Amino acid sequence: MKYYLGILFFICVLMFSCKKEEPIPPAPNVPPIDGAASYASGHYGVLQLYQVNEVTAADTLAVVGYLNPLASFSQAPMNYLQNASVATVDSLFFNTTKMTYDGSYYYEDNSFTQYVAPYTWQVYGNSVIPSFTYTNPNSLPSYTGCAILPDSMKLGKVLNFNLTGLSGQSKVACFLSDGNGGFVFKEFLSSNSTIPVSFSESETAGMTASGSMVIGIWIIKDNARYFGGKSFNFTTELLISKPLYVQ
Repeated sequence: MKYYLGILFFICVLMFSCKKEEPIPPAPNVPPIDGAASYASGHYGVLQLYQVNEVTAADTLAVVGYLNPLASFSQAPMNYLQNASVATVDSLFFNTTKMTYDGSYYYEDNSFTQYVAPYTWQVYGNSVIPSFTYTNPNSLPSYTGCAILPDSMKLGKVLNFNLTGLSGQSKVACFLSDGNGGFVFKEFLSSNSTIPVSFSESETAGMTASGSMVIGIWIIKDNARYFGGKSFNFTTELLISKPLYVQ
């Protein structure tokens, strides 16, 4: 989604006759404390790189758009991107592109940027979030099990299937969504190539029969690191959706 700064941008242009120079990129903090692997249960920032895919009628993956960076920071440890207890930084760059802040999240404002490895985050921090530079070496996780995903479901009936062909992930989430507020979410902390999934009778009964029914798969590779004594999670993620026919 493309965002615009609108009237506020033009007001700022009129107020400042000279362009503010960007600070020099911060150097990575010195090991072993900063930059070391983190095993914390929560993080002060989640900096993600994700790609959206759709399952085609031929049971193959079709990429939707480009790789997208997205990030949020928090005053207290968190596990996922969220808009509660948010913290800000002076500025944030992804692969030298400055990201835009919308009041909750940092996103890149050029949907036509095709980012390639290495993936480098530059954070210019403050009293809450430290400054650091980190290059995430992880590629996106992968999925090759499109062919065995269900094509249909019955409301009020158990829906069982396997997620197979998974690789390179730390955890996987699978969800059902009917586009009308009906949503069931399950998370699996597993790096296995095959994960069984089951939605109960009561869970599918809470859905509505609509043309927007989809099954979603969210495959995540975690990479948490310490900077300034605080944990930050650099994730690479694959988001997959497939339409479901409701019988």
